[in-house]
Amino acid sequence: MRILFLFIMLIITSISACFSQEKTETSSKYYNDIGLQFGVMVSVKSQNSSYLFGSGYSLNYGHHYGRNGVGRIAVGYLMELDNTKQLSYATITYGYRSSIRRSIDVSSTTSSVGDLLFQLLQSVFPRNYELSVGPTIGYITESESNSILNYHEYNVNNNYLLSLDAGLRLHYNLWRFRLTGNMFAAYNLTNNFKYHFQSNPEASYTPKWFFKPSVGLSFAF
Repeated sequence: MRILFLFIMLIITSISACFSQEKTETSSKYYNDIGLQFGVMVSVKSQNSSYLFGSGYSLNYGHHYGRNGVGRIAVGYLMELDNTKQLSYATITYGYRSSIRRSIDVSSTTSSVGDLLFQLLQSVFPRNYELSVGPTIGYITESESNSILNYHEYNVNNNYLLSLDAGLRLHYNLWRFRLTGNMFAAYNLTNNFKYHFQSNPEASYTPKWFFKPSVGLSFAF
């Protein structure tokens, strides 16, 4: 049964490799992509504070310039942040986009089925990456509970958000569809959240650094 499975995977790999090579040669036809992302935003906490965490969706549009330039704009929202109803935002980035790469060598000394499957998947999906930087602007709709000083939670300190984002975006391409994974870091410029310590009400902590991992699916055109 295992041999049959590996044989089928090898056939799929061979067919896809031919298809992927054709796509690589004609990839310059597709200068735009649009997709949906699901992601989270997590703050860097101080020694005594908790994490600030939110999750949500975004719509992302990208345009490729020349060989390696790429510009993107994303609009989205985050929910579940302490004492907020919603954080609505728009991110504009510009950066470097690598050429499409595809592994075609499968090692004959692979020790397990899992390793072989991973190598086969790498050969099936052409891949590339982007390095980008840009600003995020947003608006925070606070909840009614934000009017109360909450210990062990964050309060909204400023409704208008501005941050500088930078990070890595990975693409796995199959025809015009792209599986994407993102890891971005953001530096908050507007001090939007404040954490108050119950042991010392006069003291507070304002997170400046956030991490924004996300995954999604996009379509090139």
